[in-house]
Amino acid sequence: MRFVVAALLLCGCNQVFGLNPTEALPPTDAQYFDAPPDAPFTCPPAGTLPQFSPVLHQIQQNCRFYTRSADWATAECRDMPTRMAQGAPDGPFASIGGLEDDFPFTYENPQLAPEGDELFVRYSDPGAATGEIKVFRRSGNSWTEAGAVSINGVTITAEVAFGTPSRAPNRRMFVSNYDISEIREIELDATYHGTVVATYTPQEVDTFLRSQPNLTPDGLRIIFSVGGAGRDQVGYGDRASLADRFTFQLLPDAPTGETPFLTEDCGRLYFSAASSVLWVQQ
Repeated sequence: MRFVVAALLLCGCNQVFGLNPTEALPPTDAQYFDAPPDAPFTCPPAGTLPQFSPVLHQIQQNCRFYTRSADWATAECRDMPTRMAQGAPDGPFASIGGLEDDFPFTYENPQLAPEGDELFVRYSDPGAATGEIKVFRRSGNSWTEAGAVSINGVTITAEVAFGTPSRAPNRRMFVSNYDISEIREIELDATYHGTVVATYTPQEVDTFLRSQPNLTPDGLRIIFSVGGAGRDQVGYGDRASLADRFTFQLLPDAPTGETPFLTEDCGRLYFSAASSVLWVQQ
């Protein structure tokens, strides 16, 4: 990551990601596609990869783990006293009061539910063997602890990785422990108790995961950053229904960065790089 940041500072993020300079382009992304400019965004059929404009957009805050609902967004921001942050989808973001680190315990990896009213956060002591996925419920700009995730037959470690959940009911979430030897899809009930409904191996995903898989609100698409075997790309999976297993592909033309997030209509792909939250549009 240090190399990437250095390259960005020297060359400019548009050059590094192979994208055209935004200042030289018209204000619309629609010129690259057949749909009219005012057409609503839609995801392609299962098995077909979404395509994105080369125009790069930027939220100028040093954040990662960006996730959003229709009218709210959360992220983990490095330039704030409290790293857990929130705000409008296009920023600016401000610290979430009450989620300050309490050494040696830390709050990390915030994941906002699609409804915008629940936030899943890793709470752990990095030196301990086990950790928690705490759940907070929102009222206005305030959050109150509502419970913690438990999973049948699974110990939640201090380095647990988990992605953006789908919407309730039948809320799905992907969870893996630090070694990523097995990636579990769980279904959460109203009390945050999870049941494993499917498991995947790194071989099935066909790569080494660099970030947890984030589900779209309908649970039918998944996005994550990948590496290994000389690759540093964005992974994408889809399925026709919740009863089906995901099939995975790489998005060959998508820009690479940390913690990618895809909106339900595939209209925007967010990621973090160059001390910013960046996004491209379908």
